[in-house]
Amino acid sequence: WFMWHRALMTVGSAGTLALAAVAIGFVTGEQAASPHHVIGLAVAACTGAQVLLGAQVHEDHAKGITGKSVTYMERVHRNLGKFILVCAYVNVYLGMSILAPDNEILFWVYYVYVPIIAASFAVLEIRLQRAKDQRGDYGVIAFCRTLCRRGPCVAVAHICKSDVERARSNA
Repeated sequence: WFMWHRALMTVGSAGTLALAAVAIGFVTGEQAASPHHVIGLAVAACTGAQVLLGAQVHEDHAKGITGKSVTYMERVHRNLGKFILVCAYVNVYLGMSILAPDNEILFWVYYVYVPIIAASFAVLEIRLQRAKDQRGDYGVIAFCRTLCRRGPCVAVAHICKSDVERARSNA
């Protein structure tokens, strides 16, 4: 799966950064303060950080380096990616509202496309977490099970304890 992830994200990141560079060239004065442009700059900046984080995490894993710092970088990488996607989808909507506010077909395509992509990511995330749970990584599924059985405080303590134990065994 990693090869697909890297290929798709390379194309997506390159496209995002290229579009941001072109957009920066066209934006002047008051336009730069609009929410669409501010979010676009944030998405472009975060995309650059995301690429660097992903490359570092992959390099560490390839070298067999594990431990607390890799785990945290990996979490930041994954969550930053989710944040970027949400902001990018919001920004696409804002951009469509600016460029083609009367184009109903474009908006309907957007209304169909975004939920399909969101559902796909949700399914992939659940599959990844189940695989991690089976390996003993105590992901979201294990957290939810513990939450349902024992309550929120025990669930958080269980996840934190397993993270500490894993970090000690990897150190």
